[in-house]
Amino acid sequence: MPETHFEAVRPGVILYGYYPSEEVDKTKVYLKPVMSLKTNIVHLKKVPIGEYISYGRKFKTERESIIGTLPVGYADGYTRSLGEEAKVIINGKLVPVVGRICMDQCMVDLTNVPDVNLGDEVILMGEDSESKMTADELASILGTINYEVLCMISRRVPRVYVKDKKVIKIRSYV
Repeated sequence: MPETHFEAVRPGVILYGYYPSEEVDKTKVYLKPVMSLKTNIVHLKKVPIGEYISYGRKFKTERESIIGTLPVGYADGYTRSLGEEAKVIINGKLVPVVGRICMDQCMVDLTNVPDVNLGDEVILMGEDSESKMTADELASILGTINYEVLCMISRRVPRVYVKDKKVIKIRSYV
């Protein structure tokens, strides 16, 4: 790499499969994100029209809705600043986060997701075969960079290492 200075290379965010900025020539190297943030639905509730969800009466149901609770919040690095612009992936569909993100949980509107069940996997950052929500997209919502989004994931979140679609190690810091 002739562009390196005294053979110094600082890989940084590239280790996570992300480009450090939009100015990078992406034709020189192909990167694929390797980090995701996943959880499971821990509570489902049918909510009537006109009910407020979460703190501050910020979100009000405009129809009878199915609201799911996820055990992830700002203490895990899923920041309140995402507000209601954030979306998560459930059963291949992007669904909105509703109400304020709490310290230990957040709520999602599952009304348009057929066959949703307690325990279903939820992708807060990552992708499945049909949809994606990347660190770049979350950074855009927050007005920051992808590396900050990746670094915000707190030590409360276990690190699950996967190789060939098999879990090879789980590291919990708490």
